[in-house]
Amino acid sequence: MSVQTGICYFDGREVSQHDVAFLLKGLGTRGPDFSDIKTSEHVGFGFSGLLITPEDRQNQPLTGDSGCIVTFDGRLDNRDELSIRIGVKRGTSLSDVSLVLEAYERLGASCFDNVIGEYACAVWDRRLQSLFLVRSQCGTRPLFYTASPERVIWSSELDDLIVKSGISVEVNEHYAIGYLYYQPDIDESPFRGLAVVRPGSYTRIAHDGTVNPAVPIWHPDRIETLNLKSDAEYEEACRDQLKRAVASRLRARRSVFSEMSGGLDSSTVVLLADQVSKEAGRDPGTLRTVSCTYQRSRSCDESFFISMVEKVRGREGIHVLEEDQQVTLGLDDIIFTGVPNTHHCFPGRFASVAAAMQRSESRVLLTGNGGDELFWSNYAGSPELADLLSGGHIRGMFREARRWSQDAGLPLWRVLLTNAIGPIAIANRLFPWHPAEANATNRVMTPEARRWFMGSGRILGLAVSSNVRPPSRRARVHSMRTATATIAAGYFNEYHNIFFSHPYMHQHLVDFILSIPMNQIARPGQERSLMRRAMKGILPEKIRARRSKGSVDEVFCRTFARDYRSIGDVNSLEVSQRRYADPSRLLEAIRLGSLGRTEHSGILLRMLSMERWLRSLKTIADLRLQLRSWHDKFVVSDLVTNCSE
Repeated sequence: MSVQTGICYFDGREVSQHDVAFLLKGLGTRGPDFSDIKTSEHVGFGFSGLLITPEDRQNQPLTGDSGCIVTFDGRLDNRDELSIRIGVKRGTSLSDVSLVLEAYERLGASCFDNVIGEYACAVWDRRLQSLFLVRSQCGTRPLFYTASPERVIWSSELDDLIVKSGISVEVNEHYAIGYLYYQPDIDESPFRGLAVVRPGSYTRIAHDGTVNPAVPIWHPDRIETLNLKSDAEYEEACRDQLKRAVASRLRARRSVFSEMSGGLDSSTVVLLADQVSKEAGRDPGTLRTVSCTYQRSRSCDESFFISMVEKVRGREGIHVLEEDQQVTLGLDDIIFTGVPNTHHCFPGRFASVAAAMQRSESRVLLTGNGGDELFWSNYAGSPELADLLSGGHIRGMFREARRWSQDAGLPLWRVLLTNAIGPIAIANRLFPWHPAEANATNRVMTPEARRWFMGSGRILGLAVSSNVRPPSRRARVHSMRTATATIAAGYFNEYHNIFFSHPYMHQHLVDFILSIPMNQIARPGQERSLMRRAMKGILPEKIRARRSKGSVDEVFCRTFARDYRSIGDVNSLEVSQRRYADPSRLLEAIRLGSLGRTEHSGILLRMLSMERWLRSLKTIADLRLQLRSWHDKFVVSDLVTNCSE
């Protein structure tokens, strides 16, 4: 991804190029194609670019006629719509950032409602003397800031911002607890002195240093219900939206890679990409697939299903073998990288993918992230029951609940409580929710962590959007919040020169799915009903009918059984000292994990990655000492260059 950063002084000081160059120092490899700086009085912008789309130019930061300064990291998905909206002449070739600047200068901050894609953006409005920091709904591009009465500094690079800003590295406990037991919420930052720009919103910081509340630019509460005449029409519309989501991500300068696990989501992305390419007269071979295979861990290995997709495509993909993933507990390699990250236990995985992409001169990697959450991968019921209850359709609710109960083999009371009563009661804060999914993690959770995690108005620690109606849409919005939280947390950010892109988070696709009735999405005995029906004849039948897939539990547990003694005394661990985990219960989970019990692999994986991250915070002081020697030695002209591709 590209690097965007900047600084604004509130105390009357002017920003120098030296100030901004210092913020870009050391980040050239993350944005290798060009680097530039723009300053204007007390504000300065820096950008190091990674060119992705054919329209990308070496022209950031960009300054408008009104004196506005803009940087933009990402990809616009509605270029034609936005061009028409702001009156750009047909046939005019503008970069994405140029379109955004034109839109802002003509519409002001209201333009952000019309800017759709995978992006983060910073805008300095000279007329309003205000800074706007913006992130798209999916949250795939990061943006952080730290504000004080004297200044605000922002950056897409969390690790670098922490070191250079000099702020306290006091951990935000809500973030830590959310990470350990599910996901940190979309507006939680790892550090108390650091703020995250919330996905699907913009934050305005005024010239006097006032940080205004986040303003949403995605409005699921305004989506109108779409009623079509038949199942076939819903299926056709779904296929069309999926193809549009995939097609937008094939708009790249070079070939595109896609993760392919053999599951429903990744297989759909790959095979629809082939269709899109053929319809556009392009060679489908420009899409390369990359898959992880596990020869020794049979419960993890998906080679059978991967080969099915490869057979349909007529070409074999790249396979990252189990031994090449170099699975480890990760405690011997303590480096501060911004956020805790379970990927550190599989260091060879993305290293292998990055090497293959570099050989192909490819920069875009598609994922299947968000598919489960978007298409409701839950066999135990549907929030359609809550719609029936809130509408007074009691008989219909009981009829549908019995069907779900019989298919899932669950008691009727549990189906009703979870899918009919729960979605309404939680939104109205009638009682805190204690979901069954959290039972395993509760075994190591401290009382302090439990009180926040199970707090009123939250499900698995994530806030519920109570203003969205009906209840089934509210539940789906929360499900998408889960996917956004995973993507926006920054786990992919340290894999530089790879633009991770997520078709299932495409805003038009998400809005479409939220607009249609819940009984199209999931039916008793048919979780993910719409997607399975829509992909008939496209996916191999054995993949289309799958209800589960392999996980990495076995391979991780085998590694854990081999190396668990390196963990040492549980009571001395940072996660124990900070009361994020109960030491005695954690010790029992470690004991069972060392015996190969896979039910504890998830919590142990997160505990180890959190432990590694907490230890890495102790290295920040040394990194700052190194910076002091840099600050006065580098020359701005050496940094600000315009490299050719």
